[in-house]
Amino acid sequence: MLQLPSVTMLVVATAALAQNSPQAPQVAISGVTISGVTNTQAVLAYTAPDSKPCSVAVSENASLSPLVNDVDPAKFLNANLDSRNPALVRSAARTFVIGKRLAPPGVDKVRYSRALQTNTVHYFSITCPSTGSTYSGTFQTANIAMGSTFSEPEPVDPLSPGEYAWPTLSLTDRNQVINDPQTGVQIKRLSLPKDRVITLENQSFAMARTTGWSNPQNALSTSASGAGATVAGDNVSVLQLLPQNNGYFGY
Repeated sequence: MLQLPSVTMLVVATAALAQNSPQAPQVAISGVTISGVTNTQAVLAYTAPDSKPCSVAVSENASLSPLVNDVDPAKFLNANLDSRNPALVRSAARTFVIGKRLAPPGVDKVRYSRALQTNTVHYFSITCPSTGSTYSGTFQTANIAMGSTFSEPEPVDPLSPGEYAWPTLSLTDRNQVINDPQTGVQIKRLSLPKDRVITLENQSFAMARTTGWSNPQNALSTSASGAGATVAGDNVSVLQLLPQNNGYFGY
């Protein structure tokens, strides 16, 4: 009986210590919602376990392969991180906009549409490496809205005045698939430039198209001593010389 007070004090001290101890950190991804969709984009909102970056994977297939261009880090550096620019981050609260109505150059200098395909089910996964937390779900993009009475302006590249910012069309890949960056409509190739052979005599080239060459217009010069078009650091950029001032010649 003489030991009872000490036991009681030990219990009280332990309870007090538990009350004053900090709560265990949140380890699960919570509050996941798709707060809005259009025919080319979706807005994913969630609360991460901590303030460290998480990654987002999105695909039209349940296997999450291949990734849509907008979150493919092989095409756009750090595109899968919720800390990418632009990012909507408030500590652990994240808002991640999936898809863009743009076709910027990727790391390989090729322009890729970052728009999602319209009216299509997409699968997504969120992974937070700092805690190992994951979350998976699905969403469907909207169909193209009816009633538009105007056409979209041609996309231009502010870094290359005079150049359109359309996705790069492959000259050899007959199976290439592109989501139109303005509508999300999926486009498939029916023909390649080599399918159409046009013989032209005594006609100089009038237009140069490229995915990564510098000063492509120099290639149109007939002067042997003039400056030339140049490319450095890659072996995939294409320089196409056209006999007409027409960006769609041969397609």
